[in-house]
Amino acid sequence: MSGYELNRFIDISQSDSEELTCSICHDIFRNPVVTNCCLQTFCEQCINDWLEKNNTCPYDRKELNKNQLSRPSKFEKFEKYLKISSILLNCVFKKLNIFLRAFTNMLGRLKIRCIYSKNGCETVHYLDSLEKHEKQCDKKLCNKCFCERSVKHDCIESLLASNRELSENNNELQKMLELATDKISSMKSEMENYLQTIQELTNNNEV
Repeated sequence: MSGYELNRFIDISQSDSEELTCSICHDIFRNPVVTNCCLQTFCEQCINDWLEKNNTCPYDRKELNKNQLSRPSKFEKFEKYLKISSILLNCVFKKLNIFLRAFTNMLGRLKIRCIYSKNGCETVHYLDSLEKHEKQCDKKLCNKCFCERSVKHDCIESLLASNRELSENNNELQKMLELATDKISSMKSEMENYLQTIQELTNNNEV
């Protein structure tokens, strides 16, 4: 999933929005990751989608793959790519980690509307607690088809998808029922054979 739409945020300044905007989707970062080549930040999904079709960084065009991405809070992963002395490396890491922690904290403290606001949810949350709310938001269900409403929701398509799922489940249950019926029939036949054998043995004993 790409970034968060800017119009969902409350009181975000222009400078913050510029600093926190993914250059691929042009929305506010969602699950940001940093590249090792130029230290640019992108939404995780955006850069992964980019790297499915390209093998270079979209910013500086240097060679890049998914293993060369890291969360802002785990920048130490890039140590092997930085060809500098250990003393200078420690200094660089300290300054970068301070900056990246501030960046992560600033992103997490942005205020954002619930994605189900169009369904009537009026709550506003800090970005770092948004996911927890949206998983249990009481406006998540569509009041028309009672499915989980998503962006660009289509009730007809949702109902058709639910119908297909129910049809597949019904087919599976039908197969299970047929197997169970065959099994019961087989067991019933065996039972009748056992009873017949018992009756024959009983008759022989009486004679």
